[in-house]
Order: sequence, then structure tokens, then C-alpha cells
Amino acid sequence: DDSVGEIDSVLGRLGLRDNTVFIFASDNGGLTLGPTSNYPLLGGKSFPYEGGVRTPLFIRWPSGIKAGSQSNTRVTHMDLYPTLLEMAGLPLRPDQHVDGLSLIA
Repeated sequence: DDSVGEIDSVLGRLGLRDNTVFIFASDNGGLTLGPTSNYPLLGGKSFPYEGGVRTPLFIRWPSGIKAGSQSNTRVTHMDLYPTLLEMAGLPLRPDQHVDGLSLIA
């Protein structure tokens, strides 16, 4: 998306790219009644099929993730809170993220 690229460009211009954790996550698949397509996945927003629950996620963390690396690990947005705590060097708070696990391996 253009907006994601614009944010990245501003981070670069300000010299913050190497010092910033950049996370892009979608909440669910595209709307199947509109201009989006989830092909080749079946379904989309509000459907229990892969097109409705398999969504893009990328994390750029120059000091912690090798550029271009990929993972097939299944994650949920609830995993982001404990992940960010660990990235920041803060203690995990399992009472606050009961259903989330840190993605830091």
C-alpha cells in the first residue's frame, strides 16, 4: 500500500529506520463484495475460511530480525503485546496477555 511506503520513506528521511520497529498487520481478509480479491484463498472478511483469517503481517526490526527472513509460524494480534514488551527489554506480563505469546525466538 502507498501509505505504508510513505511511512517508511519518512522514517528513512528522518534517519529513524534503523532505530524503529515497524509492524504492519491486517485484521482480516479483504471484503469479498468489493474491489478486493483474496485469490487464491477462499472467502474473506467475516468468513471462517483461509481468505478471512490468513492476513499479512510484517515486522521490520533491524537490530533483531535479519532482513528478508520469513516464518510460517501462525500468529495472532494478541501475540504482538508480549512481543513488543520483549523487544523493549521489559518483563512479560502474562496476567495481561493471557492468550498472547512473544514471537521472539
